Amino acid sequence: MTTGPNDEELLSRTARDPASFEPLVERHSTALHGYFARRALGAADDLLAELWPQDDEHVAGIGLAFARRRRPD
Repeated sequence: MTTGPNDEELLSRTARDPASFEPLVERHSTALHGYFARRALGAADDLLAELWPQDDEHVAGIGLAFARRRRPD
């Protein structure tokens, strides 16, 4: 069972606090690596590294995009 904020809460926080994205990476990396390993033999490490944003600017952008997606028009 996951404790702490859920994925949606963490995503909504990333625009103002990029460090909030780290628990998402930790929470989902093992499952994603397994998926990539089954689908793309020998490339799972590289695919996982490409998946997660590497800097705070990109993480904050994910948070902003998530916030915009959730706003009613």
